[in-house]
Amino acid sequence: MVKQAKQTSTRSTSVGKKKPSVMMKQHILAGAGCIGTKTDGTPCPNMRGEAHLPYCKRCLASGDPSLKVVKHPKFGKCLIATRDLKKGYMMAWWGNRVSRKKLPFKSWEWALESPKGMIDAVPFRKGSVVQFAQCPGPSERPTVDFSRNYDAMLTAKSKTCLLFKTLCDIPKNHQVTMMYNKDEKTTNEFFAERGLVRADIGCPAFPALKKKAKGRQ
Repeated sequence: MVKQAKQTSTRSTSVGKKKPSVMMKQHILAGAGCIGTKTDGTPCPNMRGEAHLPYCKRCLASGDPSLKVVKHPKFGKCLIATRDLKKGYMMAWWGNRVSRKKLPFKSWEWALESPKGMIDAVPFRKGSVVQFAQCPGPSERPTVDFSRNYDAMLTAKSKTCLLFKTLCDIPKNHQVTMMYNKDEKTTNEFFAERGLVRADIGCPAFPALKKKAKGRQ
């Protein structure tokens, strides 16, 4: 999955100046604290492992505790919320910054394209967990997408990241999902080009939020 950053987006000039929601309890980007949170909702108390990545060494190694990679009964692995997450919860897709020409073949399906090159998260499967967010099916809705200031921490260093935010509240044990391209139309094309049938991914153990019924307020 080569998800492209929104080239039309602009970097926010107010990054880090606004205090985070009390309900989110995440450290601000302009600070030096880890944006990961514990399963009780309290912020990770550790400092960032690298200044240009928003996580501490522990979260870089094993992932944000509020997110968890689990085995899906039909489609490999998926990402779930280990607690109720509020709309606007921030997370980062991070990895090695490489050029398109040097991106390993095995990483093409799981690379994130950015204005400064490809972000290869494959070597960091235990820590860079956003790469495991599955694509919602035809009757399901995406729950995360690029944040408004998605490139606030994007650098030309060997490792870099892009930022995502939840689009809605995500209940505990529900899947964290994202479109695999710019929108539903291009996502359908992504699957068709690979000879794949886009299917609903929700299951009893790890539900996926459904689209709102047409005409429903």
